[in-house]
Parts: sequence; structure tokens; C-alpha cells
Amino acid sequence: MVRNTPCLSLVTVIFMSAIVMAAKGHSQEKNDIWRLRKELFEKRQYDKNVRPTNHEHGPTEIMLQFTFVRIKVDELNGNLLTHGCLSLVWNESSLKWRPREYNNLTYIKVPANEVWIPDIIVQNSYEGLNNYPDSLVNIRHNGAIFHLQKLTLATQCDMDLTYWPFDKQTCSIRVGAWTSDANEVKPILLVDEPELTYFEAGTSPWEIIGAKSELNNLKYAEDMIPRHDVVFTLELQRRSAFDVKMVLVPAIVISLLVLITFWMTPGSPERIHVGCVAVIINTMMLLYFRYVLPASGNHIPLVVVFYVASLSLSAVGIVITLITGSLSRRTTSYDFGTGCAGSHTQSNVCTLSKGSLPLTDILREYFNPTLVSIDSIDKVCIFMY
Repeated sequence: MVRNTPCLSLVTVIFMSAIVMAAKGHSQEKNDIWRLRKELFEKRQYDKNVRPTNHEHGPTEIMLQFTFVRIKVDELNGNLLTHGCLSLVWNESSLKWRPREYNNLTYIKVPANEVWIPDIIVQNSYEGLNNYPDSLVNIRHNGAIFHLQKLTLATQCDMDLTYWPFDKQTCSIRVGAWTSDANEVKPILLVDEPELTYFEAGTSPWEIIGAKSELNNLKYAEDMIPRHDVVFTLELQRRSAFDVKMVLVPAIVISLLVLITFWMTPGSPERIHVGCVAVIINTMMLLYFRYVLPASGNHIPLVVVFYVASLSLSAVGIVITLITGSLSRRTTSYDFGTGCAGSHTQSNVCTLSKGSLPLTDILREYFNPTLVSIDSIDKVCIFMY
């Protein structure tokens, strides 16, 4: 133990020296940040209510970029739920400094409420006007200010479900100044497309197949100063295998049942059973569509039209079966050879008055064309289906 005492003492001295130097360095850094903040915000009398500009009457250029992280489409309400980040970059000439005067300090972070922030908002969001939570801004020594905001948005998306569940949707996020016009704030795109590097599809049934950014010049009236806004547009493709199976498998089964219904003999008793099964499946599928698809909208999904048509044809098949069954029972109860029905061969009902048509001719003229017409209706229904 005695031999190791000098070594332990040396290690202790080195360790304590490292702690002291780290604390001194941290203290020096805090001192540099404190001096820089005092210089920028007190001595220079910085006013966060004054819009920064490089020219006396020129607009402040704001560079924009939107990064998509995750999306969710609410079809029932027509909303696009977005998790992402909005990056804003602009220049503040009054917040420049020389790094060598502050121990090579090249940037500082300050609360966003201490500097001027452009009134840029997500204009088509349901979350209100103030979409930005409290955060920090990064100020560089050259006067560039970086404002990065993590956003959770609910924006309107007009859904076109005509080709559901193989549909594609186009949704957009509109970003622009709320009160500033084109002479005060000028948005500039950092890149032509939104950032998708960090996008995670996860378990979402949607994937992004296209994205673009577009700068618009808006003018609401002839005597008003135009405004600028940026529209980030996404093209989405549905990839839900469950919805595809839920639509295709019952559709194939119903198609076979409906065709079998019209292929069977009109008077067959099994025909009405098959038709009832088709009606039940159609009704259940329409109830399912009512649950998963929005009730309002200008576009009716083609799959819904198909199931409605199948339900109508199934009902027509059942009605035809009932009619033909009734007619078949009536015709088979008569003996066309004798003109009598059943055992009443001597009844006066079996003959007509002298000079009139025999009863057998009347029955043939009435029932046979009807059965032929019903058979023709079956063929027409098969052709239509």
C-alpha cells in the first residue's frame, strides 16, 4: 500500500487538474456568451419589433424548407396529419460579431421571443394561427438566424376516392406570411422539393410517390399589395393490402353468385337461395363501406357503384325467380291435352261456351310468351353484368 501511495497521489492531482480546467473552460465559455449577449441586445439596443432589412425599403428575404417525418391521412374528415419540421433562415445585420473577439465563438442560441420572428404560419391548418411552440433560434456570427420548428399539423386535403382502394391523393401545405405583404417579407425556397430524407412510412397505408414546392404570388384585390406564399405538395399512393383483399375477394364471390343466379333455370328453387346469399353479402359490404368511407364528397367510389349494381341485379334475380316459380306451378297444374285441370275432367270449368276459344289455347297464349320473356330478361341481365 505504501508503494502505491505516490502513484495514487499523482492520479488524484491529474484528475483534479482536469476538473479545474474543464470548469475554467466552461466558465470562460459562459463569460463569452454573456459578453456577446450584452453587446448584441443591450449596447446595440436591439429592437425585436423592427423588421431586419439590408436596404431601407427592401423586403426581408426568408428562406424556407419543409421536412416531412411522418404523415397520416384521415379520409373520413378529409384531413392530412403531418409531423415534420419547418426551417426558416433570414439575415439580421445588427446581430453580427467578430468571433476572435469572443474566443472564436461562432454562434449562440437564444429564445425565439428575444429576436424578430417573421409572421409565417401554416395557412390551411386547423390548429389555429400560432403553429409554432416556444423554441430557440440559432444566431451565427455573420448575422444569419436559423429557426427550426417541429410541427404537428392537421391540414385540409380534398379526397378523390373514385378509384378506392387503388387511389392516389394530392395534398398540400400552404405556408405564408399572415400580415406582411410582398414588400415586407419575401419567401425563398431553399430547394425545389420538400425534404424527405427523414420520412418514415412505418405502418401507414400511404407512401409518398412525389413531392414539390411552389412559390405563389397572390393578389386578393386590384388595389391591394400582393402577397407571397409557398405550397408544399405531396402525391400519395395507397398501399393497403387489407383494403384490396376486402374489396376483391367478396367482389369475385358476388360476381359468381349473380351469374349463377341468371344461368340457372328460372323455375329452379335453388335459384332464390343463391340470390339471397348474394343480397346478404352485398348488404354487408355496403355497410362496411359506410364505415370506412366518408359519407360526403363529390366522387363516389367505383367499388360502391359495383356493389350497388350487384345488389340490384340480385334483387331482380329473386323477383324473376318468384314470378317464374308461380307461373310454372300454374302451368303444370293444367292438362293442355284435355283442357282440364287436375281431376276435374267433367267439370264445366274445363270448357268454354260454344263458339269461343278452347281453354288450352288461352293458357298457351298467356303463359308461354311470358316464360320466353323471362328467359330473355335473364340473358339481358347476364349481358349487363
